[in-house]
Amino acid sequence: MPFQSKAQRRKFYALKRKGKITQRQIDEWENKTPKSIPERKKMRDMKRRAGKPRTEAERTARHKKIHGKNSKVPKRGTGLRRKPR
Repeated sequence: MPFQSKAQRRKFYALKRKGKITQRQIDEWENKTPKSIPERKKMRDMKRRAGKPRTEAERTARHKKIHGKNSKVPKRGTGLRRKPR
């Protein structure tokens, strides 16, 4: 597996100095890595940040997409109560 960034390469060499990985493992990664790699890998654009709750409109749209248009959205914090089998 190739290195994705220069920062990842530095991390692996630091792990080697600590004795957590071997030089052989690093050599395998180096052989598969292209010559030009970015300094840091860019984060993907996210629609919403982790830890930020969905709006009521987002909750309703997601619920209806998964459970059908006739299903009611449960109150926050209650989850979806299913009928016992």
